[in-house]
Amino acid sequence: MVPVLVVMSGALAFSAFSGSITTNVSASAGYISFNQQALLYNYSASNTVMTVDNMPLAIPSPASSTLMSLGWAGLDNSKNVTEQTVNVGNMAPGNFVTFEFEVTNNGSVGFVLSSATPTTAVSGGLGSVDATSWSVFKEDMSSTGYVYMVTSIPSGSIDNGHTASYFVVVGLASGSDNSYEESTFALTITVTVTSDA
Repeated sequence: MVPVLVVMSGALAFSAFSGSITTNVSASAGYISFNQQALLYNYSASNTVMTVDNMPLAIPSPASSTLMSLGWAGLDNSKNVTEQTVNVGNMAPGNFVTFEFEVTNNGSVGFVLSSATPTTAVSGGLGSVDATSWSVFKEDMSSTGYVYMVTSIPSGSIDNGHTASYFVVVGLASGSDNSYEESTFALTITVTVTSDA
């Protein structure tokens, strides 16, 4: 018999983490017309191919922003956006992804946006941190667990043809270990559109 030596290199395990961001946008009256577009704004991944809506993202992550449109939410019969969901998969410690959600006024009546406090759930005993700003998000990414941030919904009237944006960032902190493998998150954001008349 001849002995065979097998040499393996690279990471053998990592904390695969996935989940979804769902936005529920509704109007306070049927005559208000709007739509919402989801955009992949930017991301950070250096050692794992993350996915967004099952599309693999390049490594290393590009430096540019607003990388691609992820589509428009559908309108129901009363011109309300019913729901829009973006799925994120295969996150490793230190990875994060930023989405921009654009709400566009398609009608003749100006409106304002308001939102409830986002709700989130995680599986596998993973802790979550609601970061209150970009700088806090960056700090929290050096700890452990699931970190998310939803920027403030823009205040003020949005006239016909104009757009207002808010951003959502989700990440797995760099101090997370393999105990978070296959954990999941679900983040829900509720936005209400009200006439400014």
